[in-house]
Amino acid sequence: TVTASGTSAAIVATATEADAKVTLTYDGKRINNGETITFAQGAKKLVVKVANGSGKMTYTVTITKA
Repeated sequence: TVTASGTSAAIVATATEADAKVTLTYDGKRINNGETITFAQGAKKLVVKVANGSGKMTYTVTITKA
């Protein structure tokens, strides 16, 4: 869980494997890796999906803007 006091931030996810693909969604909307987004009021989910061949992992972070 992350608490954000600012209004925006760049979201960057880096996979440790060179061939891995990373996709990001914030509050249900796909965003580009490294894109600056404006956080919405309240608790919203940031979902990071990493795929490398047949291996797939999903990480979910809740970001709360006061």
